[in-house]
Amino acid sequence: MRPALNPATRSKLAVVGLALLLSGCSGALAPLPMVTVSSSGIVLQGTLTPSMDFSGTFSLASIDGTVTCQGRTASTGKGSMTCSDGQTADLSIPKPPYGRFNGAYVDTFPWGKAAVGWGKYANADSLRAMLP
Repeated sequence: MRPALNPATRSKLAVVGLALLLSGCSGALAPLPMVTVSSSGIVLQGTLTPSMDFSGTFSLASIDGTVTCQGRTASTGKGSMTCSDGQTADLSIPKPPYGRFNGAYVDTFPWGKAAVGWGKYANADSLRAMLP
């Protein structure tokens, strides 16, 4: 049988445990693959870096490297994207799949429709099939 810890030691262990838990929960998680395919056939690929609070940042580039896009989403799934060719877009990722490590959806942007996928759904052929 183990001896009981005194109250001061238990308090110290609780504080250390809480600090370790919180330090592991703050910040970004591992990046996920991300792909978007537009109705005009443009494919952008890159990474999405989610955070513990369900917000995220992403960076995409066209396959030939001529267009790059950067964006951010809030914990609600709403966000924005800015591209090197001057295009900007507001995002509103529906729930589900927002807040999940794998997902795909179709959105309408000023230049047309686009299918967006991340995690295991970051596949250009599957995303093309989602477009009308």
